[in-house]
Amino acid sequence: MQRFTMQETNMMKCSTDTTGQDADSASQPTHASFVTGTFEDDVALLRIAFAPMPVPDSTLVRLSDASRMICCPAGRFTLGSPRRPEPSWWLVRHGCASLGRLGADGGFIERRLIGPGEWFDVTGALDLPGGWAEAAVIREPIELLALPLESLFEACDSDEVFARAFALTLATRMRELALHRPDVPQGAERLSATELADLRSHARLPGDPMAVLRR
Repeated sequence: MQRFTMQETNMMKCSTDTTGQDADSASQPTHASFVTGTFEDDVALLRIAFAPMPVPDSTLVRLSDASRMICCPAGRFTLGSPRRPEPSWWLVRHGCASLGRLGADGGFIERRLIGPGEWFDVTGALDLPGGWAEAAVIREPIELLALPLESLFEACDSDEVFARAFALTLATRMRELALHRPDVPQGAERLSATELADLRSHARLPGDPMAVLRR
């Protein structure tokens, strides 16, 4: 587990006074802040997220070490891409958010409320150019744990149990999305070994610093 100095600890507080390149416009007064960090409860959080598969703690510790914590203020979710700062799966660490879609009039239509240990997005970073699978409104200041795809694929290569947990999690989320989005293929009970190998093989492309993933 990484250790932080007092200065580094202070940097880990959620920032709500910066505007990043992912903001919808230059007039946005707030935006998510990016922090790299490992926290004592993240292994337990990941254990819950990948349940019911009994993923070894050694694998969860490696994923926690590779993760980033993203702090977002309450209000409209403005982080521009699930591929920034690198293609990742996104897990709620603290706080809560509503997921749903935008109506024809641009209004937000809530589908469900999620909290700690629930997945914010696992499919959005898998395609180019990348985009969030659902619209979101942050109901209270939230911390998201971003798990880099590259680290997830490395864990799949080294841990058979985690590979099954990865496939189960992704297939489950795809089925959930299929119930509400007709453009998502239905009927996928699980990822085949071939499909999983194809995802892993494209985790990093030559000359691409963001580990662009293509299907």
